[in-house]
Amino acid sequence: MGQNYKVEVSSDSILLGNYIEVRFIAENIDGKFEAPHFENIEILGGPNMSSSIEIMNGNRSSTLSWSYYLKPVELGQTIIEPSFLVDIDATYETEPITLNVYPNPEGIIENPQQEKEMSFFGDFEFPFRRSPK
Repeated sequence: MGQNYKVEVSSDSILLGNYIEVRFIAENIDGKFEAPHFENIEILGGPNMSSSIEIMNGNRSSTLSWSYYLKPVELGQTIIEPSFLVDIDATYETEPITLNVYPNPEGIIENPQQEKEMSFFGDFEFPFRRSPK
């Protein structure tokens, strides 16, 4: 399985006062995560780490991710610097992200669009849930 280290952002354009989700994703790499310096950005949450391992027909693959909820504090362009993942053999680096922050005179607040995680149970409602008495 190939190795990959990348960054994903919920949006590269945002109205001031809103926040985005940024995820740093390592595929088939196990190393020490080094977060970027977030300048002109308030960290609302994170780093939140998740991991998964899949073994199919004897082939193993793994995914590690670190996510942040970030709120820009200034108008204009803000750069999210690269993060690094350091393992025994190499150092991996994500691309920097340019975030465009626009005025928000109406005070519109929107949550970032999140990808729905695949889960074993999906949207299944358990029939044995007890209702509070």
